Amino acid sequence: MFLLRTLVLAVTAGLLAGCAVGPDYHRPDAPLLKHYHSQPAVQQRSASRIASFDVWWEGFNDPMLSSLVSDALAQNLDLAQATARMAQARADRLCGDAGRPASPETGYYRGGASSRRLSCT
Repeated sequence: MFLLRTLVLAVTAGLLAGCAVGPDYHRPDAPLLKHYHSQPAVQQRSASRIASFDVWWEGFNDPMLSSLVSDALAQNLDLAQATARMAQARADRLCGDAGRPASPETGYYRGGASSRRLSCT
């Protein structure tokens, strides 16, 4: 136990001593750049060809991206179409039960009832 305590104390003291700086430490000045290396390329780029917000992806000049976006837009379902398809699927599910024979329904009142869906319009 004494050996473990001594080892932990020595490692902690070593770590703390490694983080200390001397009294004559002065922070070095960071070099300031007058201009960036790619600044001429940015200045040469034409600002006249700015993509509109409707077709912003064309500003990347990537045919693969343009193809993917146009495919996605062509195959995208409107919210109204999606709602109609959900209603149709719900109706198909309900009409699928119409061919089954009526099943009795019982409750706590010791009675019974049967029901059958006759219309699927």
